[in-house]
Amino acid sequence: MAIHELKTWPVHFRDVIRPNKMLRKMVEIRLDDRGYAVGDTLILKEYQPHHEEYTGAWAEVQVSHILKGSPWLPDGYIAMSIHLLDFDI
Repeated sequence: MAIHELKTWPVHFRDVIRPNKMLRKMVEIRLDDRGYAVGDTLILKEYQPHHEEYTGAWAEVQVSHILKGSPWLPDGYIAMSIHLLDFDI
């Protein structure tokens, strides 16, 4: 199991940490360039693309399922089911 630190734009970051679990973002779609695996931890760091800087907020999530390949996703991309473990804003 690996730990991956990833930039996450504010709108998507806020959806990951929503208090209402029914409205929470539970899928992370990424280029499969890091060898992601079930059980990995993702540290999602809130990133302001217009200012090219991190805000200091972060969320720790665990990958519970991975979907990849045709016909669901373009080649090279994966969809990871994620579960929120911890966060700080």
